[in-house]
Amino acid sequence: MIVPGKIKLGLDLQGGTSFLIRLDIPPGGILNQDTVSQAVEVIRKRVDTFGVSEPVITPEGKDRILVQIPGATEEQTEQERKTLQQVAKLEFRLVKPGSAQIIKAIDAGTQPIPPGYEIKEEHDTAPDGR
Repeated sequence: MIVPGKIKLGLDLQGGTSFLIRLDIPPGGILNQDTVSQAVEVIRKRVDTFGVSEPVITPEGKDRILVQIPGATEEQTEQERKTLQQVAKLEFRLVKPGSAQIIKAIDAGTQPIPPGYEIKEEHDTAPDGR
C-alpha cells in the first residue's frame, strides 16, 4: 500500500521540467573537472532559491549539466530558465583613498568629479543574494 506524501515523486510521475545546460569555453580557456564542479555548485545554489525539494543536478559528458526540477509549473519553468541563463560576473574596482570625503564634497557641490573617475553605488551582494 502506498501512503500519500511518503514517496517523493520524480519527473516521470509528478511532472516538472528538465534543462540540459552546455558550458561555454572561452577562447584559450580550459574546461576541466574542477570547472564543471564549480558550475554544478553555482547552478545548485540558483536552483535552491526556487524552494524545490530534491532537484537533480549532474554533469553530463565533458561540457553539459543536466538539471531536473520536479513539480515546476509553466510559469516557474520560465522563471527558472531565466535564472539559469544568467551569466555570473565578478568585477573588481579600485577605490580612491579618502573617497568618502570627496563624495561628500561632490554631493555638496563644492568639488567636481575628478577627471578619469566615476561615481558607482556600493553593492554588498549580487542581485540573487550570493
